[in-house]
Amino acid sequence: MKGFSETVAGILKFLGMRTFLPSSSDVKGFAEALENEAEIIFMADDDRFIAAPGLPLGIPIEELDQIQPRLIHDPLQLGVATMIYEILKGITEKG
Repeated sequence: MKGFSETVAGILKFLGMRTFLPSSSDVKGFAEALENEAEIIFMADDDRFIAAPGLPLGIPIEELDQIQPRLIHDPLQLGVATMIYEILKGITEKG
């Protein structure tokens, strides 16, 4: 019997999607998916199953060169950008 990842990949292939399985799991596997320009990333553990757009957040490959200088890839930059977004969201929601 195949493992969970192989089964999910098989289902996605049946639905017509191009798939690959990263050689690593967790963060290393996520990074590998991004490096391979995955358009959708499926991840799961015992409690959750998620599907998320690949970085840069579902932007078509053709447009990637145009925005590349503005992309944030560094984890610290992503964390700071997320904090700023959450702060601004809270301020605008309070009016």
